[in-house]
Amino acid sequence: MNRTTALLFVVAIALVGVIYLGRKRDAREAATLNSTESTQLLDFAAPHVRTIAIETETTDLEFVRTQTELDSEETDSEKTDSASTVWSLQQPEAGPASDAAVAYLLDALRRSRGDRVFPTATDALDEYGLSQPAIAVEIGLANGTTHTAYLGDMSFDGRGIYALVDPPADAPEVDVLLLPIDLFYAVQRPLAEWQQLPQAPDLGESAPATAPDVAPELPTGSDAVPVE
Repeated sequence: MNRTTALLFVVAIALVGVIYLGRKRDAREAATLNSTESTQLLDFAAPHVRTIAIETETTDLEFVRTQTELDSEETDSEKTDSASTVWSLQQPEAGPASDAAVAYLLDALRRSRGDRVFPTATDALDEYGLSQPAIAVEIGLANGTTHTAYLGDMSFDGRGIYALVDPPADAPEVDVLLLPIDLFYAVQRPLAEWQQLPQAPDLGESAPATAPDVAPELPTGSDAVPVE
């Protein structure tokens, strides 16, 4: 067997392996499509979220919600739900965060539902890119509890992403969810999109132009403009 033939043989084996894994995953998806109910990713109220941590292969981000002081006569529940809040970015650069980007992420976490659930042995999570997830999102609530979602590979059609939510430690089997791809795009943003844009100056309130305090000197002598 010459070198070219050997190379083609290796490529053929690799292609067969990829096709086999793809068909195996598709078969498992088809088997569970009609036998599972929609599963909500996380159940929480957005105003109760106090911290958010995002870990990706390139960047780690940390957000903290800052709550303003309200009338002391209000109950703790009223303070939680009605307080004016601002999200601040702690890592990798401290500063104001984009409230719109954070709100979109929290909404995606709350709205995402797994239409397909795959009970999977923990030693087989690599099939879904979840043995070492590329993305982890952790939210901390006002009551001290935390929830973590791990995102793995996209589905073959590119419309979904495989995820684990609060997987139990040392469990022999976990539930892998197939979630809408919107969640991936809500998380995977450039750093600049997480930061609050600087506010443009309000030109409407700028001070009116005033005349100079000292009048310009008129030309004299040889500098004077002759009058015809």
